[in-house]
Amino acid sequence: MWDGTKYVAVDYDTEIDAIKIFTETYTVTGTKQVQVTAPTTSTEYVYVPAGTLKAEKGMTWAERLVSDYNTTGETNPTIKTANFEDVSNDSVILADKDYGFMSYTLSGTWQFNDTITSPKDLFVSESISFTYEGMINTDIYVGMYCEDDRSDDWILINYMYIDTALSNQPTYSHEVYCDRWHNTNYQTLNFGFEPQEVSKEFYEWFTANATKINIIPEGGVYYVGVQAGVDGLEEGEYKNPTATYYAGEKFPKPQMGDVFVYDNYEYRYNQTVYINADANRAWKDDEIIGGWGCIYLGDSNSEYNAMLEYINDKPVVHTIYAFDGMTPTFADDFKLPRHVADTSYMFYHSNMTELPANFEIPYGTVKIESMFSNCYYLTQLSDDFRIPETVLDASGLFHHCIKLQTVPKELFAESNVVNLDDTFNYCFDLKIAPVIPETIKANILATKQ
Repeated sequence: MWDGTKYVAVDYDTEIDAIKIFTETYTVTGTKQVQVTAPTTSTEYVYVPAGTLKAEKGMTWAERLVSDYNTTGETNPTIKTANFEDVSNDSVILADKDYGFMSYTLSGTWQFNDTITSPKDLFVSESISFTYEGMINTDIYVGMYCEDDRSDDWILINYMYIDTALSNQPTYSHEVYCDRWHNTNYQTLNFGFEPQEVSKEFYEWFTANATKINIIPEGGVYYVGVQAGVDGLEEGEYKNPTATYYAGEKFPKPQMGDVFVYDNYEYRYNQTVYINADANRAWKDDEIIGGWGCIYLGDSNSEYNAMLEYINDKPVVHTIYAFDGMTPTFADDFKLPRHVADTSYMFYHSNMTELPANFEIPYGTVKIESMFSNCYYLTQLSDDFRIPETVLDASGLFHHCIKLQTVPKELFAESNVVNLDDTFNYCFDLKIAPVIPETIKANILATKQ
Protein backbone atom coordinates (compact mmCIF):
# COMPACT_ATOMS: atom_id res chain seq x y z
CA MET A 1 0.00 0.00 0.00
CA TRP A 2 1.27 3.52 -0.81
CA ASP A 3 1.69 5.51 2.41
CA GLY A 4 2.53 8.80 0.73
CA THR A 5 6.28 8.23 0.56
CA LYS A 6 6.78 4.55 -0.31
CA TYR A 7 5.02 1.19 -0.63
CA VAL A 8 4.57 -0.70 2.65
CA ALA A 9 3.73 -4.40 2.85
CA VAL A 10 0.13 -5.35 3.64
CA ASP A 11 -1.90 -8.54 3.68
CA TYR A 12 -4.63 -7.23 1.40
CA ASP A 13 -5.80 -8.78 -1.86
CA THR A 14 -3.68 -6.25 -3.72
CA GLU A 15 -0.57 -8.37 -3.19
CA ILE A 16 0.63 -10.48 -6.10
CA ASP A 17 3.02 -13.40 -6.14
CA ALA A 18 4.77 -12.40 -9.31
CA ILE A 19 8.48 -12.59 -8.73
CA LYS A 20 10.58 -15.71 -8.80
CA ILE A 21 14.18 -15.98 -7.67
CA PHE A 22 16.08 -17.91 -10.34
CA THR A 23 19.23 -19.75 -9.41
CA GLU A 24 21.81 -21.46 -11.55
CA THR A 25 20.92 -25.15 -11.53
CA TYR A 26 20.04 -28.21 -13.55
CA THR A 27 16.57 -28.89 -14.95
CA VAL A 28 14.41 -31.58 -13.35
CA THR A 29 11.99 -33.01 -15.87
CA GLY A 30 8.58 -34.31 -14.94
CA THR A 31 7.89 -31.68 -12.27
CA LYS A 32 5.94 -28.44 -12.26
CA GLN A 33 9.07 -26.32 -12.24
CA VAL A 34 9.44 -23.69 -14.95
CA GLN A 35 12.43 -24.14 -17.23
CA VAL A 36 14.02 -20.90 -18.36
CA THR A 37 16.10 -20.93 -21.51
CA ALA A 38 19.72 -19.86 -21.17
CA PRO A 39 20.92 -16.83 -23.15
CA THR A 40 22.43 -17.66 -26.53
CA THR A 41 25.70 -16.04 -25.47
CA SER A 42 26.27 -18.47 -22.61
CA THR A 43 26.22 -22.22 -22.08
CA GLU A 44 26.63 -21.98 -18.31
CA TYR A 45 23.27 -20.67 -17.15
CA VAL A 46 20.01 -22.53 -16.87
CA TYR A 47 17.52 -21.23 -14.33
CA VAL A 48 14.50 -22.61 -12.52
CA PRO A 49 12.39 -20.85 -9.88
CA ALA A 50 13.85 -21.05 -6.38
CA GLY A 51 11.31 -19.10 -4.36
CA THR A 52 8.61 -16.48 -4.54
CA LEU A 53 8.78 -12.82 -3.58
CA LYS A 54 5.94 -10.35 -3.08
CA ALA A 55 4.95 -7.22 -4.98
CA GLU A 56 1.83 -5.09 -5.29
CA LYS A 57 -0.44 -4.43 -8.25
CA GLY A 58 0.74 -1.44 -10.26
CA MET A 59 4.18 -1.39 -8.61
CA THR A 60 7.27 -0.89 -10.78
CA TRP A 61 10.56 -2.64 -10.15
CA ALA A 62 12.14 0.65 -9.09
CA GLU A 63 9.35 1.20 -6.56
CA ARG A 64 9.71 -2.31 -5.19
CA LEU A 65 13.46 -1.91 -4.61
CA VAL A 66 12.81 0.93 -2.13
CA SER A 67 9.70 -0.61 -0.57
CA ASP A 68 9.06 -2.95 2.35
CA TYR A 69 8.59 -5.74 -0.19
CA ASN A 70 12.34 -5.81 -0.85
CA THR A 71 12.98 -8.08 2.13
CA THR A 72 16.13 -9.66 0.67
CA GLY A 73 18.02 -6.43 0.15
CA GLU A 74 18.42 -6.27 -3.63
CA THR A 75 20.03 -3.01 -4.72
CA ASN A 76 20.40 -3.21 -8.50
CA PRO A 77 19.42 -6.68 -9.70
CA THR A 78 19.63 -7.80 -13.30
CA ILE A 79 15.98 -8.69 -13.98
CA LYS A 80 14.92 -11.11 -16.71
CA THR A 81 11.66 -12.60 -17.97
CA ALA A 82 11.15 -16.33 -18.34
CA ASN A 83 12.29 -15.92 -21.96
CA PHE A 84 15.46 -14.23 -20.71
CA GLU A 85 14.45 -10.82 -21.97
CA ASP A 86 15.73 -7.74 -20.14
CA VAL A 87 13.25 -6.01 -17.81
CA SER A 88 13.43 -2.28 -17.18
CA ASN A 89 13.32 -0.98 -13.61
CA ASP A 90 10.61 1.43 -14.78
CA SER A 91 8.29 -1.35 -15.98
CA VAL A 92 5.27 -2.49 -13.97
CA ILE A 93 5.48 -5.91 -12.31
CA LEU A 94 2.86 -8.20 -13.83
CA ALA A 95 1.13 -11.00 -11.94
CA ASP A 96 0.90 -13.34 -14.93
CA LYS A 97 4.62 -13.39 -15.69
CA ASP A 98 7.63 -15.17 -14.20
CA TYR A 99 10.66 -13.01 -13.54
CA GLY A 100 14.15 -13.86 -12.45
CA PHE A 101 17.02 -12.15 -10.70
CA MET A 102 20.11 -13.19 -12.63
CA SER A 103 23.28 -13.67 -10.62
CA TYR A 104 26.88 -14.14 -11.72
CA THR A 105 29.11 -16.61 -9.90
CA LEU A 106 32.70 -17.86 -10.00
CA SER A 107 34.04 -21.14 -8.62
CA GLY A 108 36.83 -23.58 -9.26
CA THR A 109 40.24 -22.81 -10.78
CA TRP A 110 40.76 -20.15 -13.44
CA GLN A 111 43.80 -19.08 -15.42
CA PHE A 112 44.28 -15.51 -16.63
CA ASN A 113 45.33 -14.92 -20.24
CA ASP A 114 48.95 -13.89 -20.82
CA THR A 115 47.77 -10.50 -22.03
CA ILE A 116 44.92 -8.68 -20.31
CA THR A 117 42.46 -6.55 -22.26
CA SER A 118 40.20 -3.92 -20.78
CA PRO A 119 37.92 -1.11 -21.93
CA LYS A 120 39.33 2.40 -21.73
CA ASP A 121 39.13 3.95 -18.25
CA LEU A 122 37.75 0.76 -16.70
CA PHE A 123 38.04 0.36 -12.96
CA VAL A 124 36.46 -2.67 -11.30
CA SER A 125 36.97 -4.28 -7.93
CA GLU A 126 35.49 -7.39 -6.40
CA SER A 127 35.53 -8.84 -2.91
CA ILE A 128 35.88 -12.56 -3.44
CA SER A 129 37.78 -15.30 -1.63
CA PHE A 130 40.49 -17.00 -3.68
CA THR A 131 43.93 -18.56 -3.38
CA TYR A 132 47.09 -18.72 -5.47
CA GLU A 133 50.28 -20.50 -4.38
CA GLY A 134 48.63 -21.07 -1.01
CA MET A 135 48.02 -17.36 -0.36
CA ILE A 136 44.55 -16.46 0.95
CA ASN A 137 43.11 -13.45 -0.87
CA THR A 138 40.05 -11.30 -0.45
CA ASP A 139 39.86 -8.75 -3.28
CA ILE A 140 40.83 -8.14 -6.90
CA TYR A 141 41.31 -4.59 -8.19
CA VAL A 142 41.59 -3.80 -11.89
CA GLY A 143 42.31 -0.32 -13.22
CA MET A 144 44.25 1.78 -15.72
CA TYR A 145 47.70 3.15 -14.99
CA CYS A 146 49.40 5.90 -17.03
CA GLU A 147 53.19 5.68 -17.22
CA ASP A 148 54.92 9.05 -17.74
CA ASP A 149 57.14 7.86 -20.57
CA ARG A 150 54.40 6.02 -22.44
CA SER A 151 51.55 7.37 -24.48
CA ASP A 152 49.34 4.35 -23.78
CA ASP A 153 47.60 3.51 -20.54
CA TRP A 154 48.70 0.30 -18.85
CA ILE A 155 46.33 -2.17 -17.21
CA LEU A 156 47.05 -2.64 -13.52
CA ILE A 157 45.82 -5.58 -11.37
CA ASN A 158 46.23 -5.77 -7.60
CA TYR A 159 45.35 -8.62 -5.25
CA MET A 160 44.57 -8.11 -1.59
CA TYR A 161 46.02 -10.92 0.52
CA ILE A 162 45.85 -11.96 4.17
CA ASP A 163 49.11 -12.56 6.02
CA THR A 164 48.14 -15.64 8.04
CA ALA A 165 51.64 -15.88 9.57
CA LEU A 166 50.87 -12.92 11.85
CA SER A 167 48.48 -13.21 14.77
CA ASN A 168 46.32 -10.27 13.68
CA GLN A 169 46.33 -11.49 10.06
CA PRO A 170 46.65 -8.09 8.35
CA THR A 171 45.62 -7.53 4.74
CA TYR A 172 48.06 -6.15 2.15
CA SER A 173 47.84 -5.01 -1.45
CA HIS A 174 50.00 -6.84 -3.97
CA GLU A 175 50.53 -5.65 -7.55
CA VAL A 176 50.55 -8.68 -9.86
CA TYR A 177 50.08 -7.20 -13.34
CA CYS A 178 51.16 -3.96 -14.95
CA ASP A 179 51.29 -4.29 -18.73
CA ARG A 180 52.54 -7.84 -18.11
CA TRP A 181 52.43 -10.46 -15.35
CA HIS A 182 55.15 -10.00 -12.74
CA ASN A 183 55.08 -13.75 -12.14
CA THR A 184 53.20 -16.39 -14.15
CA ASN A 185 52.12 -18.04 -10.87
CA TYR A 186 49.80 -15.08 -10.30
CA GLN A 187 47.73 -16.09 -13.32
CA THR A 188 46.12 -19.16 -11.71
CA LEU A 189 43.40 -18.50 -9.11
CA ASN A 190 41.29 -20.96 -7.13
CA PHE A 191 37.89 -19.68 -5.97
CA GLY A 192 36.93 -22.92 -4.19
CA PHE A 193 34.15 -25.41 -4.90
CA GLU A 194 31.16 -23.33 -3.91
CA PRO A 195 30.03 -20.58 -6.31
CA GLN A 196 30.66 -17.02 -5.12
CA GLU A 197 28.48 -14.23 -6.45
CA VAL A 198 30.18 -11.31 -8.20
CA SER A 199 29.00 -8.22 -10.03
CA LYS A 200 27.98 -8.41 -13.67
CA GLU A 201 30.68 -5.88 -14.62
CA PHE A 202 33.45 -7.89 -12.95
CA TYR A 203 32.15 -11.22 -14.29
CA GLU A 204 32.11 -9.98 -17.86
CA TRP A 205 35.62 -8.52 -17.58
CA PHE A 206 37.02 -11.58 -15.80
CA THR A 207 35.57 -14.24 -18.12
CA ALA A 208 36.84 -12.27 -21.12
CA ASN A 209 40.37 -12.48 -19.71
CA ALA A 210 40.51 -15.89 -18.02
CA THR A 211 39.69 -19.54 -18.75
CA LYS A 212 38.31 -22.05 -16.27
CA ILE A 213 40.38 -25.16 -15.55
CA ASN A 214 38.86 -27.58 -13.05
CA ILE A 215 41.59 -28.95 -10.77
CA ILE A 216 41.22 -31.75 -8.22
CA PRO A 217 41.82 -30.21 -4.77
CA GLU A 218 44.24 -31.44 -2.14
CA GLY A 219 42.91 -34.62 -0.56
CA GLY A 220 40.66 -35.50 -3.50
CA VAL A 221 40.92 -38.67 -5.61
CA TYR A 222 38.92 -39.27 -8.80
CA TYR A 223 38.23 -42.81 -10.09
CA VAL A 224 37.02 -43.25 -13.69
CA GLY A 225 34.62 -46.00 -14.73
CA VAL A 226 34.49 -47.92 -11.44
CA GLN A 227 32.63 -51.21 -11.88
CA ALA A 228 30.24 -52.65 -9.29
CA GLY A 229 30.81 -56.21 -8.22
CA VAL A 230 28.19 -58.96 -8.09
CA ASP A 231 27.19 -57.93 -4.56
CA GLY A 232 27.10 -54.24 -5.36
CA LEU A 233 29.57 -51.44 -4.70
CA GLU A 234 30.48 -50.94 -1.06
CA GLU A 235 31.76 -47.62 0.27
CA GLY A 236 35.47 -47.21 -0.36
CA GLU A 237 35.58 -50.20 -2.73
CA TYR A 238 36.57 -48.99 -6.20
CA LYS A 239 36.86 -51.94 -8.53
CA ASN A 240 38.71 -51.83 -11.82
CA PRO A 241 38.91 -48.09 -12.50
CA THR A 242 40.03 -47.32 -16.03
CA ALA A 243 42.00 -44.32 -14.72
CA THR A 244 42.73 -42.56 -11.43
CA TYR A 245 43.39 -38.83 -10.98
CA TYR A 246 44.90 -37.13 -7.95
CA ALA A 247 45.17 -33.65 -6.39
CA GLY A 248 46.57 -31.07 -8.78
CA GLU A 249 45.41 -32.89 -11.90
CA LYS A 250 42.51 -31.74 -14.06
CA PHE A 251 39.09 -33.28 -13.55
CA PRO A 252 38.13 -35.57 -16.44
CA LYS A 253 34.74 -35.21 -18.08
CA PRO A 254 32.25 -37.03 -15.79
CA GLN A 255 30.82 -40.29 -17.08
CA MET A 256 28.65 -43.05 -15.74
CA GLY A 257 30.43 -44.97 -12.98
CA ASP A 258 32.89 -42.25 -11.89
CA VAL A 259 33.64 -41.78 -8.18
CA PHE A 260 35.14 -38.72 -6.49
CA VAL A 261 36.32 -39.11 -2.88
CA TYR A 262 36.81 -35.90 -0.90
CA ASP A 263 36.53 -34.76 2.72
CA ASN A 264 34.94 -37.96 4.09
CA TYR A 265 32.32 -38.01 1.34
CA GLU A 266 32.06 -40.32 -1.64
CA TYR A 267 30.39 -38.81 -4.70
CA ARG A 268 29.12 -41.10 -7.46
CA TYR A 269 28.19 -39.79 -10.85
CA ASN A 270 24.68 -40.28 -12.24
CA GLN A 271 23.50 -43.10 -10.02
CA THR A 272 21.28 -43.97 -7.11
CA VAL A 273 23.12 -45.35 -4.11
CA TYR A 274 20.77 -48.18 -3.16
CA ILE A 275 18.62 -50.28 -5.46
CA ASN A 276 16.49 -51.99 -2.80
CA ALA A 277 15.77 -52.15 0.90
CA ASP A 278 18.41 -54.76 1.75
CA ALA A 279 21.16 -52.23 0.98
CA ASN A 280 22.71 -53.80 -2.11
CA ARG A 281 24.53 -51.03 -3.94
CA ALA A 282 24.81 -50.87 -7.70
CA TRP A 283 25.12 -48.35 -10.49
CA LYS A 284 21.87 -47.26 -12.05
CA ASP A 285 21.59 -44.79 -14.89
CA ASP A 286 19.19 -42.00 -13.96
CA GLU A 287 17.65 -40.41 -17.06
CA ILE A 288 15.78 -37.77 -15.07
CA ILE A 289 18.55 -36.11 -13.13
CA GLY A 290 22.14 -35.79 -14.33
CA GLY A 291 24.57 -35.23 -11.50
CA TRP A 292 26.35 -36.67 -8.48
CA GLY A 293 25.10 -38.84 -5.66
CA CYS A 294 26.69 -38.63 -2.22
CA ILE A 295 27.24 -40.90 0.79
CA TYR A 296 29.32 -40.38 3.92
CA LEU A 297 32.43 -42.49 4.54
CA GLY A 298 33.27 -41.44 8.11
CA ASP A 299 32.52 -43.38 11.26
CA SER A 300 29.24 -43.13 13.10
CA ASN A 301 30.40 -40.40 15.50
CA SER A 302 31.97 -38.04 12.99
CA GLU A 303 31.08 -34.38 12.60
CA TYR A 304 29.30 -33.80 9.32
CA ASN A 305 30.61 -30.82 7.40
CA ALA A 306 28.95 -29.28 4.36
CA MET A 307 28.61 -31.37 1.22
CA LEU A 308 29.86 -30.06 -2.08
CA GLU A 309 27.34 -28.45 -4.41
CA TYR A 310 29.27 -28.94 -7.65
CA ILE A 311 31.98 -31.29 -8.89
CA ASN A 312 33.54 -30.35 -12.20
CA ASP A 313 30.55 -28.05 -12.86
CA LYS A 314 28.03 -30.86 -12.33
CA PRO A 315 25.60 -30.54 -9.38
CA VAL A 316 25.22 -32.91 -6.44
CA VAL A 317 21.61 -34.02 -6.75
CA HIS A 318 21.25 -37.24 -4.70
CA THR A 319 21.75 -37.78 -0.97
CA ILE A 320 20.02 -41.17 -0.84
CA TYR A 321 21.08 -43.14 2.28
CA ALA A 322 23.88 -40.60 2.77
CA PHE A 323 24.01 -40.98 6.58
CA ASP A 324 22.48 -44.40 7.05
CA GLY A 325 22.90 -45.60 10.66
CA MET A 326 25.14 -42.70 11.73
CA THR A 327 25.24 -40.99 15.12
CA PRO A 328 25.90 -37.50 13.85
CA THR A 329 27.07 -34.20 15.18
CA PHE A 330 26.67 -31.40 12.70
CA ALA A 331 29.23 -28.73 11.84
CA ASP A 332 27.94 -25.17 11.80
CA ASP A 333 28.16 -25.05 8.01
CA PHE A 334 26.23 -28.26 7.41
CA LYS A 335 23.57 -27.93 4.74
CA LEU A 336 22.17 -29.87 1.83
CA PRO A 337 23.43 -29.09 -1.67
CA ARG A 338 21.08 -26.43 -3.03
CA HIS A 339 20.38 -28.46 -6.20
CA VAL A 340 19.53 -31.73 -4.46
CA ALA A 341 16.46 -33.41 -5.97
CA ASP A 342 16.20 -36.68 -4.04
CA THR A 343 16.91 -37.05 -0.30
CA SER A 344 15.16 -40.38 0.19
CA TYR A 345 16.36 -42.37 3.24
CA MET A 346 19.07 -39.76 3.83
CA PHE A 347 19.04 -40.16 7.65
CA TYR A 348 17.63 -43.69 7.71
CA HIS A 349 18.29 -45.34 11.11
CA SER A 350 20.23 -42.30 12.25
CA ASN A 351 20.54 -41.88 16.01
CA MET A 352 20.25 -38.09 15.97
CA THR A 353 17.93 -36.42 18.48
CA GLU A 354 17.40 -33.18 16.54
CA LEU A 355 18.06 -31.66 13.13
CA PRO A 356 20.97 -29.29 12.54
CA ALA A 357 20.38 -25.62 13.35
CA ASN A 358 18.70 -23.82 10.43
CA PHE A 359 18.37 -27.11 8.55
CA GLU A 360 16.11 -26.89 5.52
CA ILE A 361 15.13 -28.91 2.47
CA PRO A 362 16.12 -26.83 -0.56
CA TYR A 363 13.56 -25.52 -3.01
CA GLY A 364 13.72 -27.80 -6.05
CA THR A 365 13.82 -31.04 -4.07
CA VAL A 366 11.29 -33.47 -5.56
CA LYS A 367 11.48 -36.63 -3.46
CA ILE A 368 12.02 -36.99 0.32
CA GLU A 369 10.66 -40.51 0.79
CA SER A 370 11.54 -41.93 4.24
CA MET A 371 14.16 -39.22 4.73
CA PHE A 372 13.97 -39.58 8.54
CA SER A 373 12.58 -43.11 8.66
CA ASN A 374 13.56 -45.12 11.76
CA CYS A 375 15.15 -42.12 13.50
CA TYR A 376 14.11 -43.60 16.84
CA TYR A 377 15.55 -40.77 18.96
CA LEU A 378 14.26 -37.78 16.99
CA THR A 379 11.83 -35.94 19.28
CA GLN A 380 10.92 -32.65 17.59
CA LEU A 381 11.40 -30.33 14.63
CA SER A 382 12.01 -26.59 14.70
CA ASP A 383 8.90 -24.43 14.35
CA ASP A 384 10.06 -22.99 11.03
CA PHE A 385 10.81 -26.33 9.34
CA ARG A 386 8.80 -26.60 6.08
CA ILE A 387 8.33 -28.93 3.13
CA PRO A 388 8.96 -26.85 -0.02
CA GLU A 389 6.35 -26.65 -2.75
CA THR A 390 8.50 -28.63 -5.22
CA VAL A 391 8.33 -31.84 -3.16
CA LEU A 392 5.94 -34.40 -4.64
CA ASP A 393 6.71 -37.54 -2.62
CA ALA A 394 6.93 -37.36 1.19
CA SER A 395 5.83 -40.94 1.82
CA GLY A 396 7.26 -42.56 4.95
CA LEU A 397 8.97 -39.28 5.85
CA PHE A 398 8.84 -39.93 9.64
CA HIS A 399 8.00 -43.62 9.52
CA HIS A 400 8.91 -45.33 12.81
CA CYS A 401 10.06 -42.12 14.51
CA ILE A 402 8.65 -43.56 17.69
CA LYS A 403 9.74 -40.67 19.98
CA LEU A 404 8.73 -37.82 17.71
CA GLN A 405 6.39 -35.62 19.74
CA THR A 406 5.89 -32.37 17.84
CA VAL A 407 6.07 -31.19 14.25
CA PRO A 408 5.17 -27.70 13.02
CA LYS A 409 1.48 -27.25 12.27
CA GLU A 410 2.51 -25.39 9.10
CA LEU A 411 4.86 -28.17 7.96
CA PHE A 412 2.97 -28.58 4.66
CA ALA A 413 1.75 -24.99 4.29
CA GLU A 414 3.95 -24.38 1.23
CA SER A 415 3.76 -27.91 -0.16
CA ASN A 416 2.17 -29.45 -3.26
CA VAL A 417 2.93 -33.01 -2.22
CA VAL A 418 0.92 -35.83 -3.82
CA ASN A 419 2.12 -38.80 -1.76
CA LEU A 420 1.89 -38.92 2.06
CA ASP A 421 1.61 -42.69 2.45
CA ASP A 422 2.90 -43.82 5.88
CA THR A 423 4.37 -40.37 6.55
CA PHE A 424 3.70 -40.61 10.30
CA ASN A 425 3.28 -44.37 10.59
CA TYR A 426 4.31 -45.69 14.06
CA CYS A 427 4.85 -42.19 15.46
CA PHE A 428 3.41 -43.34 18.78
CA ASP A 429 4.34 -40.23 20.81
CA LEU A 430 3.20 -37.60 18.31
CA LYS A 431 1.19 -34.97 20.21
CA ILE A 432 1.19 -32.06 17.75
CA ALA A 433 0.57 -32.98 14.12
CA PRO A 434 0.63 -30.72 11.05
CA VAL A 435 -2.41 -29.36 9.27
CA ILE A 436 -2.89 -30.97 5.88
CA PRO A 437 -4.11 -28.26 3.45
CA GLU A 438 -7.16 -29.01 1.31
CA THR A 439 -5.04 -28.61 -1.83
CA ILE A 440 -2.81 -31.49 -0.73
CA LYS A 441 -5.83 -33.64 0.10
CA ALA A 442 -7.13 -32.95 -3.42
CA ASN A 443 -3.73 -33.80 -4.95
CA ILE A 444 -3.60 -37.12 -3.11
CA LEU A 445 -7.19 -37.95 -3.98
CA ALA A 446 -6.54 -37.21 -7.65
CA THR A 447 -3.56 -39.60 -7.77
CA LYS A 448 -5.61 -42.44 -6.28
CA GLN A 449 -8.52 -42.23 -8.69
